[in-house]
Amino acid sequence: MTLIDVLRETIALTDAEAASACTALQRQLTELGHMWGLDVSVQIIPPGQMTRAGAMRILLQDHSAEADALGYHTDDGFPQSYVAVADARADGSNWTVTLSHEAWEMAVDPTIDRTVQYTDAAGITWEAPVEACDCCEDDQFAVGYQGNDHDVIVLTAIALPSWFDPAGVAPFTEPPIPAIDAPFRLAEGGYIGRREIAPHVTDWQQVFAQGARTGRQRKGPRSRTARRFTA
Repeated sequence: MTLIDVLRETIALTDAEAASACTALQRQLTELGHMWGLDVSVQIIPPGQMTRAGAMRILLQDHSAEADALGYHTDDGFPQSYVAVADARADGSNWTVTLSHEAWEMAVDPTIDRTVQYTDAAGITWEAPVEACDCCEDDQFAVGYQGNDHDVIVLTAIALPSWFDPAGVAPFTEPPIPAIDAPFRLAEGGYIGRREIAPHVTDWQQVFAQGARTGRQRKGPRSRTARRFTA
């Protein structure tokens, strides 16, 4: 079982708000985790209490240590994510979508080294990272899940393994998103990292869907994307 412990280190939330978001996140992971072969336990850790042995951690903070990044995930000996609650609110984004985004991607690829390969119609073979929420990360695709005390918490849409399979068949996301009608397609606000590996070898590049850039697309040097690009 994958353990994810969430710690509130922000004054922008109450303990009750953080706990309610974790309840909703647990519901989502319980409902959909089997699609990725995951069995995840999410737990809110009250101030002053120890995290569970072997648990990955998500720190809910006021502001991001990475300029403009609303959330990011590192692996400095153990997987850990950071969610900038006050920054998300200032950006007009849902911090709970960022929370769930980081939780899913950390659970699916905790060591930030999982990739797939595919060949496009032009005969170019690409390597792409397995980032479970990037193609559909925009808040407009978020889904409501029950939290505590009748709260409805909006959480990220996710890509399914079929999205990363060149021969994959629909559905490619949960919930299904009409714009994502084939593997490696992007919805508005989405993006994917990739690098050419044949017939040439290139550096990593970031490919964005059409439309305005969002806060989650801005990548600091400690982001998952940047860590892959510089590995």
